[in-house]
Amino acid sequence: MRNLIRSAVLAALTIAAASAATITFLDPGAYVSNGVSYVGPYDLRITTAVDSYLTQGICISPFIEIAGVWAATEYPIVDFADLPQPFAFNVQRAAWLAEQFTPANLIPVQEAMWTLFGDSYPADPVVAAWVQASLGKTPAGQWDAWVPVVAGASQTVLVRETTSSRVPEPGPWWLTLSGIGFCLAGMTRRFRFRRLPRQFFVQSQHRD
Repeated sequence: MRNLIRSAVLAALTIAAASAATITFLDPGAYVSNGVSYVGPYDLRITTAVDSYLTQGICISPFIEIAGVWAATEYPIVDFADLPQPFAFNVQRAAWLAEQFTPANLIPVQEAMWTLFGDSYPADPVVAAWVQASLGKTPAGQWDAWVPVVAGASQTVLVRETTSSRVPEPGPWWLTLSGIGFCLAGMTRRFRFRRLPRQFFVQSQHRD
């Protein structure tokens, strides 16, 4: 009976882990723009099969507009090697750059990230210096790359996994627990947040 209970719990958790998460864009975060795009962390809601939480994510897709809601797959930093090269190598560099953010350098550091993925800022030596500094660097923290399930549907975002980065919300976790409960009850009876739409820039002007 214990083996059956353990199997039911593992099966339920496996199904939950295999499900794609849904990311909802909430806000451009600090509302800092380089004149074309907002830079720095975006405010996001990530909803998985087991929970829903508020966090911040950093765009690393320079030529794709962010969607309002999109499905994404999580790649923890230990699994970055599973991503194609040189994308995986540049994700590591981008995560390191994200750890260098300060209010004063949001624009050049973000532009350095975008440079890693094909953008270009040839007239800015500060951006070039950050790109060079990221060579061979790996982040100190635990980062996840959330890659859209449908390529091009939205941006790939980097999210740092810390307890402070997650603000839990009521989510579908109780559904998973309920499903496990029903399985156990049955056995008991038997055996017992790159580029933002224009309206966000309009909204930011109203905030000033």
